[in-house]
Amino acid sequence: MQDPKQDIGTSSSAHIWLPPAGIALIILALSSIPGKTFPVHPDFLNSVVHFSEFAVLSYLIARALYLSSKTKNLGSLLMTCFIVSVIFGAATEVYQFAIPQRLFDPSDILIDSVGALAGILVFWGRVKVPGA
Repeated sequence: MQDPKQDIGTSSSAHIWLPPAGIALIILALSSIPGKTFPVHPDFLNSVVHFSEFAVLSYLIARALYLSSKTKNLGSLLMTCFIVSVIFGAATEVYQFAIPQRLFDPSDILIDSVGALAGILVFWGRVKVPGA
């Protein structure tokens, strides 16, 4: 995997933001599926999916913020990423009030937040330890 620092100056801003936007759209699309449409699955699988979606989303947001920022204040960028990811996770849960047979589940917000933190920590490790 390429070091995120090597991407600086080689990608347009739109190009950098396409991956996180794509993942966000996928999450929104999955949140829009009526509950009875989902196949029956164990509860832990729901947690794995939420965690994974938000780990990937936050990693890609952190990367896009890092590559498009002129300040390179990593702590501030990662905090912004975390806040955006958590707000998006909460918003998708609230959105599910409007979807038939879907429920607002505060535990999903917690799992999304832990996934977001994991993605941010992976990104932080890659920036702090190039080649990791």
